[in-house]
Amino acid sequence: ALHTSGELPSPRLFSNRAAARLKLAKWEEALHDIMEATKRDPANPKVCERFARCLLLNNRLPEGVHICKQRLRNLSDVQKGNDEWQPFLSMSKRISHHAGVLHEMEGILMSVHTAENKRSESQVSDAAAILHGCDS
Repeated sequence: ALHTSGELPSPRLFSNRAAARLKLAKWEEALHDIMEATKRDPANPKVCERFARCLLLNNRLPEGVHICKQRLRNLSDVQKGNDEWQPFLSMSKRISHHAGVLHEMEGILMSVHTAENKRSESQVSDAAAILHGCDS
């Protein structure tokens, strides 16, 4: 149980428990908690960052990209410049980068497959370059 009183648990409680579960690599449980926090406080910068991170770690990139774009549209320029939003902005870029890399890799693999299983040096080189870019 999260509490003993009759009132609803706070978004902070769910968000903090999600953070603890993230550190323990309990990503599905963290996602459940952060979704509850998001329902209660969708404009909280920590909640938004943890939600995005949970989606990334649970391999839900399309949903992560969508959620981040939606949240970014609602942020003012002042919020985007505010330090408390920087972790979310960074995570949003990270999710977009990972989604883009996967999309590029899928395209390369499809072109390899459709070329009657002939792998040209340039395709292998392209794939290697993309994967190398993930290291940074």
